[in-house]
Amino acid sequence: MANKKNVLLMVADDLGKQLSCYGASTIKTPNIDRLAGEGTRFEYAFASTASCSGSRSVIYTGLHTHQNGQYGLASHRHHFVTFDHVETAPQLLNQSGYRTGILGKIHVGPSAVYPWEVTRESETRDVAVIADQANEFLLESKTDERPFFLTIGFHDPHRDRTKGGFGNDQEYDPRIKKGSYKSDNVEIPPFINDSPGARFELAEYYNSIHRLDQGVGFVLKALEETGLAESTLVIFI
Repeated sequence: MANKKNVLLMVADDLGKQLSCYGASTIKTPNIDRLAGEGTRFEYAFASTASCSGSRSVIYTGLHTHQNGQYGLASHRHHFVTFDHVETAPQLLNQSGYRTGILGKIHVGPSAVYPWEVTRESETRDVAVIADQANEFLLESKTDERPFFLTIGFHDPHRDRTKGGFGNDQEYDPRIKKGSYKSDNVEIPPFINDSPGARFELAEYYNSIHRLDQGVGFVLKALEETGLAESTLVIFI
């Protein structure tokens, strides 16, 4: 493998500052905290667009949505996809000799504009499965002369398809420990009314973050066990 730095980009979905490394006192996120403690923690950031595809396109292109064309949720019908002429991270890094890949959630398009070499799109919230896929990618990259750029799109802690839950009632790999947060041990943000409904929602949200944190831990463990941790820049957003 070349001397260029590898890049691992992990993207959470609808995560705020409900992390202990950002001062949250009732939720525990040891894996994300460890990553923050070993690196640089940014305190001032914002999503330029309050939309999944829009915000992802900004991350991958460095351009606002009115510049890159991804105005809303990815849809070819209304051409809510990135303009064909826009340069993207996977495109540029392919050209720079990187092995590029993405796992989990993608939700941008078209694929010709986002030409990841390895694409394993899925809707699973089973973070152990995603970590196993990451491990496969890392092991394959060890035998490749090129550095890698791997993006992992976690689905947590976004609501599930019922729009009423966070996937916490599903069965997952036994390596994943279910969260046990209840309504009486959540912090109510100042912009939300303290009601039983809000507390229930936040407890379910915390349990989804609990699963996400384990996924980050599984991926970081795979990075260490493959011997690639020291040569990899890890970004979590």
